[in-house]
Amino acid sequence: MPYIRHELIAALNSSLISQRYSPVVVRNYCTYASGFLDYLGQRGILVADVIDVQVEQYLRHAIVKFEKERGRRPGARWHEVPLGIHALLRLARSQWPPAIEPICAADVARFAVCDEYEIWLREERGLARSPASRR
Repeated sequence: MPYIRHELIAALNSSLISQRYSPVVVRNYCTYASGFLDYLGQRGILVADVIDVQVEQYLRHAIVKFEKERGRRPGARWHEVPLGIHALLRLARSQWPPAIEPICAADVARFAVCDEYEIWLREERGLARSPASRR
C-alpha cells in the first residue's frame, strides 16, 4: 500500500500542476488526500472501494483528531479538505462522486427527464457538459 499511496499522491500532484492550480493549493490538496489514504489504509479499505459515506466518516474523524491535537475546532478554510479528497478520488476512480442508482420507478423517470434535458441543453442550446453531477 505505501507504494500505491506514493504513486497516487504523485499522480494527484502532477494532475493539479497540469491544471495550473497554485502551488499552495497543490500542497494542501496532496496533504488532505494523504491523510485520507492513511485513514483508508488503517481500515483496510481500497481507494477503488470508497463510497461517499466513508469520506464523510473520515471528515468527522479528522475534525475530532484536529480538536484533540490543537484544542480547538478547525478554521473557516476546513471546507477545502474534501476538495483534495475528491480530486484524489476523481483521479483514482475516473468518476466521483459515484452515480446514484435508481431505487424506484420515480427515480428512473426523474433520471430519464434529467438525461433528456441535459442532451437538449448541449445539442439545442450549445451548452457545455456540467462538471457537477445532476444527481
